[in-house]
Amino acid sequence: MVRVMSDGRFAGVDWAREEHAVCVVDEHGRIVEGRRYRHNESGIRALCSRLVRLKVKLVALERPDGLLIDRLLDAGLA
Repeated sequence: MVRVMSDGRFAGVDWAREEHAVCVVDEHGRIVEGRRYRHNESGIRALCSRLVRLKVKLVALERPDGLLIDRLLDAGLA
């Protein structure tokens, strides 16, 4: 288990062609939520909205560009 020394929630996104798997953890590494979101405008909007509601501080992804990245940044997520 990875220990994070900061308060807050963090998300990891497994990027895929048709859907993205998202795992949100708290500052102790405990899973808060795990979901899948379609890779389309409404799915990505739902993903971003959910991360904002969960007060996620940082999002980890394996790529630096694309529609998902643009929407995460638009939502104010780092």
